[in-house]
Amino acid sequence: MKAMNFSMFWKNYILDSKMNVNKFGGGMPSMAMKKKNENQSLIRNITTKVSKNGDVMTGNLEFKIPGEGMNEIKIGVFDDLQQNQSVCWVFGGYNNQLKCTHDRKIKLATLTGIEISNDKGKICQFGEKTVKDGNDLITRFYGKILMKNNHISELRDPSGLQDAATKSYVDRRRVKNNIGFLNFRNFFNNNAPDQVENPFSITYTTSWPVMIWAVVFRGLDNPARWYKWDILASDDKIKWDTLHKAQDEEIGPSNLKIDIDCKGKEYQHFQFAGHERNGPDPRRWVIDFQIYTLDKIV
Repeated sequence: MKAMNFSMFWKNYILDSKMNVNKFGGGMPSMAMKKKNENQSLIRNITTKVSKNGDVMTGNLEFKIPGEGMNEIKIGVFDDLQQNQSVCWVFGGYNNQLKCTHDRKIKLATLTGIEISNDKGKICQFGEKTVKDGNDLITRFYGKILMKNNHISELRDPSGLQDAATKSYVDRRRVKNNIGFLNFRNFFNNNAPDQVENPFSITYTTSWPVMIWAVVFRGLDNPARWYKWDILASDDKIKWDTLHKAQDEEIGPSNLKIDIDCKGKEYQHFQFAGHERNGPDPRRWVIDFQIYTLDKIV
């Protein structure tokens, strides 16, 4: 190796190390070293800042109102959304989000429901799912609801003891009247026609249309009895509905009560139609006839 001049070596050392010597003999950082330190500091600062083009934060973001004329902080998109544009805040997955899309309603989506509360406790819960309710979505309120003279509409008819009743349900609601509607006995004897051929029929007309829930017959204590007969009803004496069709139901000396389902319909004309009997003259076999009505709640 070729020997190097000592003065040349020292000169190169100073240039390579980018060092200056002060008057006290100490080393001073060169401009290059200062630049390097500044770059390292800048890199550290950049890695702790949020990029305007989008970034990921791993810490809290806190806003403070400084005062001095500034009393409000606004967060969001202030320009009007254009066609097909939307703003979405996601909370732990897309199943939980608050989304605003141009020209649409603001959408609040949640996987397990929403709860609103204050310092007194729960106010309401929306969208709860329970196995007890068949996985139906449930909304619960934990305080009074003041409607301020507004309506609640589209309720179903009540099925439980504590269910709300609609106007339609109340208007349709009827109670069983256990007092007979007719005020006489021996109706068949007094009103039976002269003809006794089959089918034998007798009709009674009420003063106004009624809905019935039961009829009662009682006959004489003798072997002659009706055992095949019908109960018919009409509101115009033209079209007759069959309310009950008796097969082997004898009308004897004991009260025979027949439950009737009018299917919510009122009638004014009621008819007994006898088809088969075991005696010659049917007119005096039924001595008592009564109908029981379903009355409106007044």
